[in-house]
Amino acid sequence: MSRGISLHIGLNHVDTSQYPDYVIPELFGCINDANSMKVIAQQAGFTTVNQLIDGQATAMNVLQKIEAAASQLCNGDIFLLTYSGHGGQVPDETGEEEDGLNETWILYDRQLIDNELYNCWQHFAEGVRIFVLSDSCHSGSMVRMMLMNFMNQKREGKRGVRTPFSETDLLQFNSQMKKRTLRAISDGLKPKNIPIGASLKNYILKRELYQNIQLLTRSAKAADEFLASLIYISGCQDNQLSGDGDSNGIFTGRLLTVWQNGAFTGDYPNFYDTIIAGMPADQSPNYMTLGSNLSPFEAQKPFTVLAVVSSNNNSGGGSSALPCMVGPASWCSSNLPPCFNIDKAGNPQYYVEFATDNKLFNAANESERTAENFYASYSDAQNNYELEADNTYTMKSYTWDAMKNADQIFYRIGSTIDYNWNGWKVSFSDEDYSSAPSFQVIAEDRNSTNGPGVSGEYTGESSSEEATETVGNKIEQSVGKNGTNQRADVKVIQKLLKQVDENEGGTSTLLIDGICGPKTIAAIKKFQTTNELNPSGLFRPGTGSVILLYIKSGVADYSVEMV
Repeated sequence: MSRGISLHIGLNHVDTSQYPDYVIPELFGCINDANSMKVIAQQAGFTTVNQLIDGQATAMNVLQKIEAAASQLCNGDIFLLTYSGHGGQVPDETGEEEDGLNETWILYDRQLIDNELYNCWQHFAEGVRIFVLSDSCHSGSMVRMMLMNFMNQKREGKRGVRTPFSETDLLQFNSQMKKRTLRAISDGLKPKNIPIGASLKNYILKRELYQNIQLLTRSAKAADEFLASLIYISGCQDNQLSGDGDSNGIFTGRLLTVWQNGAFTGDYPNFYDTIIAGMPADQSPNYMTLGSNLSPFEAQKPFTVLAVVSSNNNSGGGSSALPCMVGPASWCSSNLPPCFNIDKAGNPQYYVEFATDNKLFNAANESERTAENFYASYSDAQNNYELEADNTYTMKSYTWDAMKNADQIFYRIGSTIDYNWNGWKVSFSDEDYSSAPSFQVIAEDRNSTNGPGVSGEYTGESSSEEATETVGNKIEQSVGKNGTNQRADVKVIQKLLKQVDENEGGTSTLLIDGICGPKTIAAIKKFQTTNELNPSGLFRPGTGSVILLYIKSGVADYSVEMV
């Protein structure tokens, strides 16, 4: 089963002390952008959704979250990274960049150089899909050309060797940039870039840090092979500015309009084309790819968690294999409709059927079919009785709404060459309805702020009675604030915290219900604070804080975590 991890970064403010002598404009739509993208990830079924806002979005936190995703994801999984905030550029003093510039994200404490991100991509396993959205400026065309000229003038001897960018250069360059910035503002644009002088002054003040980063990551861009597959869409071209807004950034706002709360049905290139068609003339989003096995990734509906499948048998031909569709093992009722990978077994077109009772696939039970318990795309008047052709299929919203209250939904596929049903094949016969694949429908968890089925922090605590089943002692994944929070793991931690003496940081009143709500997180922080640990509110398997919890609670086999 494919896994999706996402990280959503939004900064309306940065640490202004890092940019002395300059006013850093406040942004208004960036946190909203991060919230909007977080909702998309939740509704698309991402299993872990992370968010870093303003002061949380330090360079270390961002890189750690990306590296954590790289260490957890494997072939068939997906990582979604979205950024909304100021963008900038700083000199490249290694001679690696043709234009002498490195693009940056302006994080809370410093600038994150693009080489650092490239370096992160190399750590993802083969077959992992990476989708990056950046609503930020990279600089206007005059900024880019003028800075390039400065750097080119400072070349010494052979190509690629430059003298450092100095305070004198900064003063000269900044004076030329003032008119450009004022002109953009007078045109009504609220650009999402910090003053170029501020970016360069920050670079000069932290030159040793940035030089070390460039040296350590200089080989990242030179790598011609990336095992993962990456699609990148930015808010504008390198020679343009991205605009901010009161609600969302211009780019993110347009993206949300195109996405239509999940109603969009095209692939990644079509998604980009539709976005750019509605953008202002002076802001054209950019589309880039990196890595291998990109074609099947690009052919998917954006934000699809389900793994890419080979399309070897999806063109016309005489394949004798039966068609099949592969869907999630479970899906939350409050999510957007689920998506399925399709193998048409050599035929160009197909239909799908869904049923809340697999016996309804048998035509002998046709009289029992209703709109609430059965759907067939070939009899769908709302869709003009159309056959499907894409390699992925998303359940129609009206079908999902009609069936999502069931405990389980079964499905079947039939493929054909044409509307005369030539070459017709079906995944299983009417009589073999018991072999129908299915997925479980999970009812909405009212206590979740991150969306049902999404790991993370919860706002409520269940009032149900404590579970009576046996609870083990070992946690498999993280528990607490922004943790994976598998129910069985949460119960282990709750049980152990109840067993610890109050004076040792225990919480005797904690319920063992498997829900990581604010009471559970507070209990974790209490234990960590009492025992002079970092009060992060999170336990990770095998770390010192959780092992100490085992010791304090008197569990004999705590050492299993140290293996």
